[in-house]
Amino acid sequence: MSSIGANSLNPQGEDGKDKKYRDQLSAVFKAFKLKPMTMLEADKHTGIMRSNICWYVRDLLKAGKIAVIGQRKCTISGHSKVNVYSGDEILLPKSNQLSIF
Repeated sequence: MSSIGANSLNPQGEDGKDKKYRDQLSAVFKAFKLKPMTMLEADKHTGIMRSNICWYVRDLLKAGKIAVIGQRKCTISGHSKVNVYSGDEILLPKSNQLSIF
């Protein structure tokens, strides 16, 4: 299984599965950069199944490319308190790691 590096959204390899993964991961990341949304809203926006988006969100969160910026009611499902994700650098939380030293 491939993993995402800190500076890359592309896993290693060039076979068909990796290309599909890369293309879908990139589409999900672009959707979250475009505007904050829930996973189900990203599903509707990209056409990628929410079950796949869950995996991409996990990888993007680990890589620090997106963040949970809050919770709200989903415009599609109507569920309240659903995580909202964003890839917009302005909305991402700032690291305080350098301020410690």
